[in-house]
Amino acid sequence: GARFRLEDVEYLLDANEGANSLHGGFHALSRQYWQIQQSKANQAVMYYASPDGECGFPGLVAFEVRVTLKYPRLTYEITATPDRPTPISIAQHNYYTLGNLSGMTDAHLRIVSDRILATDAQGVANGRIHQVKGSTRDFTAARPIGDCAEGLDSFFVFNAQRNPNEPVAELVSESGLTLRVYSDQPGAQVYSAVQMSDPFWDSAG
Repeated sequence: GARFRLEDVEYLLDANEGANSLHGGFHALSRQYWQIQQSKANQAVMYYASPDGECGFPGLVAFEVRVTLKYPRLTYEITATPDRPTPISIAQHNYYTLGNLSGMTDAHLRIVSDRILATDAQGVANGRIHQVKGSTRDFTAARPIGDCAEGLDSFFVFNAQRNPNEPVAELVSESGLTLRVYSDQPGAQVYSAVQMSDPFWDSAG
């Protein structure tokens, strides 16, 4: 509903996806000009100060994104420092083809999760959790993304007993090029770009 209540005050946000607010609103972080500096040969740091009231959110928030390339890892360190209480949920939102420009449906995906958050008709989480074992969204064992013909756009809840030193997800292309994702978060949104065009999603998959 593009609104929330905090400390007995209701805040109205940008309704940029129907009646809801998606990715922060019309003038969200992805649509801002960030200051950038190269702090090292293999590192860049980006800064942005979001003013109080931007997109409806309270508080001045100083954001920093530090991107470091140290083979074989590309690391994103994202911090946010608000001057007052405000909801913040930052997402790393890159897309990868792993060198295959014909589409990603043949790439093999494995996720350390057998549960997803259930959603309502508008795609908003409704508080329930669904088991995916044996369904088209079961990627507990590596298999082609294209096996899920309707495409992936779900929040996978990582298994609580997972090894913190092991990746929470692994994607292997036909060429063998592999992307491994490590995270200390309880879960992640997995999106196979089903609403996008080639080369990200091959509708014939």
